[in-house]
Amino acid sequence: MRQSDPIQLYTSNQLQASAPVLRLIKLYQIGVLACKNQDQIRVIKVLWLLNKSLNQDKWPELATNLSRIYSHLHACVNEGKYDYVEKTLTKLLDQWQNLNKV
Repeated sequence: MRQSDPIQLYTSNQLQASAPVLRLIKLYQIGVLACKNQDQIRVIKVLWLLNKSLNQDKWPELATNLSRIYSHLHACVNEGKYDYVEKTLTKLLDQWQNLNKV
């Protein structure tokens, strides 16, 4: 049986213990870095996690719009358009960071 990477386990525990907005910010940061590294698997995983975190009950319009954006970005990753995906994730990251300051 393979043991977990201690750094990955620590990061995962830190992420789970964070406030919801801070978790989103961290996911966006991971996504931006993954785009810079052209790490297709990691970018797709981040987009999947972001999509999974959407709350259709509390903010249906926002959730629908973000889901469409994430789906579009997923398609762009499959086409190798990492620069575009990185720019879009960075814009979204900036918005969440600004919201977190309020």
